[in-house]
Amino acid sequence: MLRFRVCESLSSDAFRATGERASRNLSECLLPAGRSLETFDSILDFGCGCGRTLVWLARQLPGKRFYGTDVDPEAIHWCRESLKFGDFCVNGALPPLDYPDETFDLVFGISVFTHMDEDRQRRWLPELRRVLRSGGILILSVHGKNAWKVLSRDAVADLQRTGTLFVESRKLKGFLPEWYQTSYHTRDYVLGMIGAHLRLLEYIEGGMGDQDVIVAQK
Repeated sequence: MLRFRVCESLSSDAFRATGERASRNLSECLLPAGRSLETFDSILDFGCGCGRTLVWLARQLPGKRFYGTDVDPEAIHWCRESLKFGDFCVNGALPPLDYPDETFDLVFGISVFTHMDEDRQRRWLPELRRVLRSGGILILSVHGKNAWKVLSRDAVADLQRTGTLFVESRKLKGFLPEWYQTSYHTRDYVLGMIGAHLRLLEYIEGGMGDQDVIVAQK
């Protein structure tokens, strides 16, 4: 069931494949900014679930310090028992995180801001900036234009007018908190929101499959 919460499939093969693909996408998204995963020593997976991406990163990057945090206590318990290469903790639905200022060289959140409403996104951004070291990198994925195909014409019109849209998701109903639904963004909106806290380096359409990726620096 932990796998299903992360990738909406019980298949272990699908779970492994999505984790491997996400780790590869992370590496590729850093290249336009002139960085590589090897240059980071302290790495936080914000919204790590049951570690599908960190498992692959730990194999690729031995000797690095890996951390994971998530709102799902069951997933974090499993990570603590099964993934001895990392340090894992439960976070609340809202900040703060249980880390000192300037702890991490790299923070990434894959398919996290895709499930928060506007208020939560705006509260979490300064907190993610807080735990980044000076010069550190933040990578976030969002539902950009490539993901709008599931929306009605009226919903797309609302999204283009306001820059963001938050809709109820029935796929994971009963498995995750009520506030965990589905968010969509326009490029301009998300760049303005993140750019208020960090220096924007790249916006990569389809950087995580049907999700776009923003790379920013403190």
